Amino acid sequence: MDQNVEVKAWEERLEYKKKLSKAWKIPSSILSKYYKHSHGKENHPTNDPKKVKTMGAVDFRRLPVSAHSVRNLKLLILTEITTLKRFTPSELLAREDLHLAARCVAIHDHRGAITEREVNATFLAACNLLVRDGNIIAVDSDTSGSDEVTFIVVGKWNLGTMIRGVASRDGRVVVRELWQKIMAWGSGWQGTTKGVIGSIVEEVLMDLKGEEWVESKAGVWTRIDDD
Repeated sequence: MDQNVEVKAWEERLEYKKKLSKAWKIPSSILSKYYKHSHGKENHPTNDPKKVKTMGAVDFRRLPVSAHSVRNLKLLILTEITTLKRFTPSELLAREDLHLAARCVAIHDHRGAITEREVNATFLAACNLLVRDGNIIAVDSDTSGSDEVTFIVVGKWNLGTMIRGVASRDGRVVVRELWQKIMAWGSGWQGTTKGVIGSIVEEVLMDLKGEEWVESKAGVWTRIDDD
């Protein structure tokens, strides 16, 4: 082979390597669209307690008896409280679909005749699971004289202002740091979970008009500033 040809080929390979080594800067608009797609609702596991609201409500009329569980009752309650700020068990049990669901679970668990006492206990057990998951907070009964517990729904309505404030000030939201501050409030807030707080952070940031946010790494949200 001609030596000049070999030298020319070698120089071409070196030049090609140099081109490959140059860093590529992806436009923020493309990056934002990619992150929105990658971290969109379709890629979150369906057992995420805060994402279940994107699914259809559990219908106990169509569920097989074997699926009449406290867990499925919990999921149904979660779909029913997304627009509420607070509630009591009796208020939700007044809804036909929730009462039916609680009754189905009570019958399945007790394997026999039941009373409203068992229905109420079953419903309260499902609410306690939501407390454990960090979706709701149990608070003291109000001044009406009722001994019934009241639950506060954890959501954008009571955390949105805080999240927006951090986002505006820092241009960055770290879920773990926010979660730790919220737990420090006490009065039931110490039972919130990082997963639920993270989902609320995402909802709030995606609703900010005129701003693009991406989850640059797990639990860390960063605002994309146009060049």
